[in-house]
Amino acid sequence: MTIWLLALLIIAFYATTGRAAGMIYSLAAFLGAIIAAFAAPMLGGVFTWVPELVGLPHPIWKAVLPPVMAFLALVFFVASIGGVLQRKVYLHFKYLDQNDDSKFFRWDRMNKNLGLVLGFFTGLIYLVVVSVGIWTAGYATGQVKSEDTHGGLKFLNRLYDDAQSSGLGKLAAVFGPAPVEYYETADLVGLLYNNPNVYERLVTYPNMISLQHRDDIKALTADTNLVSFVKGKSNIVFILTHPAVLGLIQNAELRAEYDKLDKADLVSFLNTGKSKKWENDPIVGYWKLDAKSTEEQFLSKHNQLRPRDRASLSAYLKLVAFGLTFSFGTDQQAFLEGRLLPLGMRFQFEAQSRVVDGEVVKATNLVLTLPPLPLAANILALPPRMLAKGTWKKEGDKFSVEVGRAASTFTPPPITNAVSGKMPLVVARPPIVLPAMKLASDLQPVGSNKLSVQFDKETYIFERVTD
Repeated sequence: MTIWLLALLIIAFYATTGRAAGMIYSLAAFLGAIIAAFAAPMLGGVFTWVPELVGLPHPIWKAVLPPVMAFLALVFFVASIGGVLQRKVYLHFKYLDQNDDSKFFRWDRMNKNLGLVLGFFTGLIYLVVVSVGIWTAGYATGQVKSEDTHGGLKFLNRLYDDAQSSGLGKLAAVFGPAPVEYYETADLVGLLYNNPNVYERLVTYPNMISLQHRDDIKALTADTNLVSFVKGKSNIVFILTHPAVLGLIQNAELRAEYDKLDKADLVSFLNTGKSKKWENDPIVGYWKLDAKSTEEQFLSKHNQLRPRDRASLSAYLKLVAFGLTFSFGTDQQAFLEGRLLPLGMRFQFEAQSRVVDGEVVKATNLVLTLPPLPLAANILALPPRMLAKGTWKKEGDKFSVEVGRAASTFTPPPITNAVSGKMPLVVARPPIVLPAMKLASDLQPVGSNKLSVQFDKETYIFERVTD
């Protein structure tokens, strides 16, 4: 196994070096390795300038190189002191008695033998240090393996697998200096890397609701080159060094938001679709319009509605509910997204007359008036868009939301009409004027998975998105 060959080389190197250098130098190297192993993580801040100096500005190198440089500096410093002392002691015994070299030879034999023993133990220390480095780095890289992984990354993954199977991984885990957040982040990156489809669930996590609407995040998801890298499970180095990803990693604001995340809960949510941290929150999360429940409450309120209007109401609600979502972030931001707003619907009584058995009978009927709509096929072809955004708040036990938008013009994508025997014609659609709008409503939780929201004096029922 590769890891055992590496272990043999490390121990053999330090044992041989210790015998050649002497016991004092070997003792200094041994103590230096122990001191550096414990002190390097704390002194890494002294060497934060090294990655920029050597041309490695990536945040990963900024996290890795400073403690490594601190370790090497401490080892070199302590070993240098040992080297100076070793030289003085060597010269002392060499010229102790110029007429009798036997004392020097006895001391030299002891010096080399003790140097060999101390070098052996120094090698063990370095084996643990190297194993910790392999295990810590390999824990992350081992979860993002791909077919085009090559070079040093592939070799590191092989060493990590060997360490796990040989038992050295358990030893390294005991001494591993990485914080818990490192392993949680590695688990999260590995889950996202190996399951590209889980990104659809990621955006519904409460803490991610507002973040996904940032311009830099939108640019990231709109980058077709990057998306192909992610979906194709390309070499993780290509993904992490992509300019868009690098920019996000270096963004201090996003970094602060990420630090606030409960990584373990997020990983659990991505695996199960449920968040233990937010599952009991009555508002926070994603909600979709429940056409059936909304229709039932409409009919219970307007039970005099004619059969044909009932059918129109059902069809209209199903059309509106297609992709209509209300999301409430943990930062009190609210977003209403979809294709169509449920505005302009009216229920009113109209006096009507009809002839029954030759007599004119007057009656008052409840009539449904629906807003004018383009063809349903055109609506369904449109991509979901931001209809309104704003804030929500809680006052005591009451919840309310206020969202709005400025007047704008939306141009639907063109459609293609195929004419038999002729080239398809691309037909441009006229722009749709979106008037300024402001909506305010009380939010009323209904049970644990339903939420009533008022639009234009009518109440709609939303259902929590749980998967």
